[in-house]
Amino acid sequence: MGKDRNQAASVPWGDMSAAIQANPRRSVGLTVNPSTAAGSIAALPAETSVDWLPGWTEDTTTSIPDIVSFALWIRDPMYRAASTGVRRAMEREEASSLLQASEKAWRDHNGRARGWVRKHLEEDLRARSGGADPAPDAWEVARTQRRAALLVDYVCVMRGLRLGLWWPEHHAVTVIGVGDRVVNLDCTSGRVLMGSAGWVTPAAQWPLLLAAAKEMTWQPSANAPSPGTATVAQIQEKLMLVQPDALKTGGRLVLWNRLQWVCLERSLRGLPGPTETDVHLASVDPALSE
Repeated sequence: MGKDRNQAASVPWGDMSAAIQANPRRSVGLTVNPSTAAGSIAALPAETSVDWLPGWTEDTTTSIPDIVSFALWIRDPMYRAASTGVRRAMEREEASSLLQASEKAWRDHNGRARGWVRKHLEEDLRARSGGADPAPDAWEVARTQRRAALLVDYVCVMRGLRLGLWWPEHHAVTVIGVGDRVVNLDCTSGRVLMGSAGWVTPAAQWPLLLAAAKEMTWQPSANAPSPGTATVAQIQEKLMLVQPDALKTGGRLVLWNRLQWVCLERSLRGLPGPTETDVHLASVDPALSE
């Protein structure tokens, strides 16, 4: 008897429907408080379509200001959900960790061959670890300034990231970092780009994504080596080494950029490349490691 008393009695749907219809306030919805979790979810902005990349949208929940913030956003879900104050504290810790690892990273990742300038890396990371705000135009600066792009490369290498940077205003895109997956960022808005499979693109498929984009052109990243004093014949020789069937006509800069693209394609497919000296001609242009 006690067991039967604890069981919930079933109510026929007809009785429930009649009770709902008899309620004079049945058409009044719930009031959502924006300060509650439910209110926060209801207030999330809608995804924004990207007209220059068909089928893709932007994650409008967060605008990522610089590479230190990006390293946290991509790896730590707590950062994405944190308040501004907590995010700034996490950014200071991340920058401090990257700063402390710079000496060992230089040795482990062949910093000289990658063009890293320890003095610049340490200055930039020390500022962020000391509480400096992200530069308001960090992604735009990384498009044209070698120092800024090298900082992006350093953080990407340290955190095992490969980043596709898209500048729709300039119809330009580049790739920086390492790894078998690419995360794409709209550098104008600072928002991560989302495809049908999420925000990660297999690295080997990234050239197909570029081909699908409208009026966007790949450019070598600002941290890429310059041809220095290499001649057309020397660059053609390097192209032959990397990809024998690559087109070898054009001026010196055209050929050099083609060499960089071929090397990037091989890297995206996980294929081994030639030595740093072969590709970057560091011995020809000592300024690359200054």
